[in-house]
Amino acid sequence: MNVTINFLAVGLAALSSMVVGTIYYLPALFGNRLTALTGVDPNKPKRPALTYILTFLASAITAYVLAYMTSLTWNSEGGASLLPALVTGFFLWLGFTAARMLVHDLFDGRDIRIFFITIGHELITVLVMALIIGLFGV
Repeated sequence: MNVTINFLAVGLAALSSMVVGTIYYLPALFGNRLTALTGVDPNKPKRPALTYILTFLASAITAYVLAYMTSLTWNSEGGASLLPALVTGFFLWLGFTAARMLVHDLFDGRDIRIFFITIGHELITVLVMALIIGLFGV
């Protein structure tokens, strides 16, 4: 098993999650809706420094795992291309983000609209990460 990781791509993918979140949760897009549903403004965390540091670290882990799994996919498919990165990102999102978040939100009794807003953000985040990883190569 030959796994290669492009750490520049991983870093840029992690940074991209911050950009996606900033845009996605603008008041005009989903920020106001999410605030109305949860009472929490995603643009005003209680401990901003810690929130942004931990968010970046979590995004870096996600980007690394995505790059790792994309490398495995590329190796099994016999070559590098953008499509394996996007497909890998989509299926990782579906199985490990959307499905797990649904379970938690159902048991927490959260409004299903919160789930759809959140998984929409996560899907875009993962696909942008996959795009960066796919374009740079692993």
